[in-house]
Amino acid sequence: LKQIEVCVVGMASGDDNLRRIIRAHGDVHTIWGERIIARYAPVLEPYLKDTDGDHKAAFKLFRDSVKNGWTFPCLYGSVAESVSENMKIPERIGTELWNEFWDEYPGVKAWQDKVRKIYRTKGYVECLTGRRRHEPLESTKIINSPIQGTASDIVVDAMVRLSDLSVERDDTRYHPRINVHDELEFYIPNERPLETIKEIAAYIVHPSYDFASDIPISVAASHGPNWYDLADCGLFYSDELPKPQAGVN
Repeated sequence: LKQIEVCVVGMASGDDNLRRIIRAHGDVHTIWGERIIARYAPVLEPYLKDTDGDHKAAFKLFRDSVKNGWTFPCLYGSVAESVSENMKIPERIGTELWNEFWDEYPGVKAWQDKVRKIYRTKGYVECLTGRRRHEPLESTKIINSPIQGTASDIVVDAMVRLSDLSVERDDTRYHPRINVHDELEFYIPNERPLETIKEIAAYIVHPSYDFASDIPISVAASHGPNWYDLADCGLFYSDELPKPQAGVN
């Protein structure tokens, strides 16, 4: 599932700007990677060195750093000093960008404040599915537990429905073999692999939860004989794939 936690933040917070990016099939990590480079170009130099000056390859590596060191830490409540240190940019520039981040997504900030207030008064946080996690929790876990927990529930929902579909059709291609975080692995013989992948993707991107109905969810699919030799075979969005009608929903 591509950017599933960003999608869940959009579902939970209702932030207009974040939801607009998701609906446009945008990449929030790329957006902020480009902003950081525009404000402090030297940040890209180590990545250029590691890729022998290949700017495209360098930015791809940098995007991963932005995802893990900037976007998600911000979304999960990290302070400006922390994300500046993560990205190895001057604190003054990092603080300016951090303030811009929250100017851009005020609805997310308001949602974070609401979650913290509920935790202080009730002693738990809650996923969009209603599943709760009780105190004690570290400050960032107060924010990320409802998001990561909801994302996990969406993945498990897909696993259950696909497993049921596999039994219903007596076809093991639809049965998830391995789950790694937000990834599902399947064994699909060479006969009509892309057709099968698209059908599986349709079940994954159309969860059975109403709260997910107005935010596009996407799946990046790849195939190969093993995890090392994988080739991309498609990016599938819920607003482009029809909702499955057959099988278990």
